[in-house]
Amino acid sequence: MPPAPASHHAQPLRVVTYNIHKGVQGFGPVRRLEIHNLALAIEMLDADMVCLQEVRDMSHRHQYVLEEFAQVLEELAYPLPYIGPTSLLGALDGIDAVAYLSRYPVSEVSDLGGVDDWPIMRKVQRYKVTFPGNVDVWFYGCHIISSADPDYAE
Repeated sequence: MPPAPASHHAQPLRVVTYNIHKGVQGFGPVRRLEIHNLALAIEMLDADMVCLQEVRDMSHRHQYVLEEFAQVLEELAYPLPYIGPTSLLGALDGIDAVAYLSRYPVSEVSDLGGVDDWPIMRKVQRYKVTFPGNVDVWFYGCHIISSADPDYAE
């Protein structure tokens, strides 16, 4: 009788996506509490990769929000050290930033489209994540503008 095949139990990879518009408002302790609550949810879901939409604070400074996320996750001993937003805020409504937080290395990050190419489309963030086993997966983080306006719906 041949030997039984070796069991392969790969750890599942969890990707979470979340629109944080209205979820991270204000400044100081209020925003810090909201970020802490979102970080707890990320930890509870055991996320390896988080794709965020509408990343900004009240002054549209998306990098500060991401830095706060990274800091809070570090304090929870749940680091997602690879972070990055789209390069520009620039969409018509000024809140187009999408971003990632990742446990695994991210490379070849670029922005596609946006204001110049697609005037009614927010930027799409393209990036490669290298998961364990040297498995590369491409992600396209995006957020489509509401279809409330007939031009956008078209």
